[in-house]
Amino acid sequence: MALNEGDREFLVSGGVFQNKLLTETLAELAAASGLRLRYPRLLPPGDGGIAFGQIVTYCAKVD
Repeated sequence: MALNEGDREFLVSGGVFQNKLLTETLAELAAASGLRLRYPRLLPPGDGGIAFGQIVTYCAKVD
């Protein structure tokens, strides 16, 4: 993950974030650093959600 100066939130996805302890710990660490953790609520946390993100990223780069 790369943070640009001024970024205050970031998105995480993937099956590993089905782990409640990992997700809560990362959210606490982010908050302590002044960052906001975002994660999908309507998309699956596994490969389906990652594939959706790849499609969105591709579409944003293609005219």
